[in-house]
Amino acid sequence: AIRILASYHEERSPVAEQVIRESGELIRATMISNPLARLVRNNAVWLAGRSKKVLTKMSVGFSGLAIQYPS
Repeated sequence: AIRILASYHEERSPVAEQVIRESGELIRATMISNPLARLVRNNAVWLAGRSKKVLTKMSVGFSGLAIQYPS
């Protein structure tokens, strides 16, 4: 149990940083105010939504299943 606690910060800190970074990117993408940038974003999302590979990757990412801890 002591080993698990000792490695807690080392293992979880990079994951927490990744979650914070990715959630910030999503927030910034939804808050775009430039009309041309919004048009580009909307079309990119529409196009990406047509790809099963992209949808699967997004689903895995949003669900947290893509998070991996070192063994």
